[in-house]
Amino acid sequence: MITMLDRYRGAMVGTYLGDSRGSAYEKMRRVDVRTDFERRGGLVSFDYIDPHKGKRQMRADQPTDDSELSAALAQS
Repeated sequence: MITMLDRYRGAMVGTYLGDSRGSAYEKMRRVDVRTDFERRGGLVSFDYIDPHKGKRQMRADQPTDDSELSAALAQS
C-alpha cells in the first residue's frame, strides 16, 4: 500500500528530477527546445549558461532554486 509519506517523497523526488533535467531549457521557446532535442538526440545532460543571469556556468542536471524552495516549503 502506498502511504501518504510515500506520495510526499515521490512528489519531492519528481520535483527535483524534473527541475534538474529541465533547468537548461528555462526561458527557451518550444521550437528551440525541439531543435535542441533533435540536435542532441533527445533529452541529454549538458552544461549550460544560466538563462536568468546570463554569465554563470551551470553544471549538467544541476537543480535550480525552485527545488530548494520546494524543499523548504515542504519542511515548513
